[in-house]
Amino acid sequence: MARRLVNVGEKVAPGQEVLQVLNPARLEFKAMVDASASQFLQPGLKIPVQFEGLGQAIVLRLDRVGPGNDAGSRALPVYLSFEQSPPSPLLRPGLMGMAQHAHALSQEVLTLPITAVQEESGKSIVWVIQEGVLKRQTVTPGKKDSQGQRMAILEGLKATDVVLALRFEGLKEGTKVEVKR
Repeated sequence: MARRLVNVGEKVAPGQEVLQVLNPARLEFKAMVDASASQFLQPGLKIPVQFEGLGQAIVLRLDRVGPGNDAGSRALPVYLSFEQSPPSPLLRPGLMGMAQHAHALSQEVLTLPITAVQEESGKSIVWVIQEGVLKRQTVTPGKKDSQGQRMAILEGLKATDVVLALRFEGLKEGTKVEVKR
């Protein structure tokens, strides 16, 4: 038993939690991450965590990202699990740790000017030039940068694609174009 939440003789309501049971072989680590980093967090991501009093970091696996962020801090809960079970006997519930994997939150991401991404029929599209011809390309957009000028593109483009950075009216797929540099 980890905690007793009511005392003997107290009245309890239906569904009220009365105690917490702990399984030390199945510990998880809960961390709060800035919501703007959520686009880089994928289940299965390996993240080293340094715990108080332990000499070396322990690599944990991202299991899930919480459903909503904290209104006050705009932080998103993420849950990490231990690769080995049971984890080190030195780990105890309530122990503090710090994730040190800045790389996971600052991966190189393809970005475009906001003006390049357009909405059509509920889809995000960009115009690419392939072999001198305009082509409409569906993309999966990510978050905007802190200035609101650029948007991450998570899927649908390669770094070598030539994209129209501005919006033009009346574009048609298949139109021949010439790029002048």
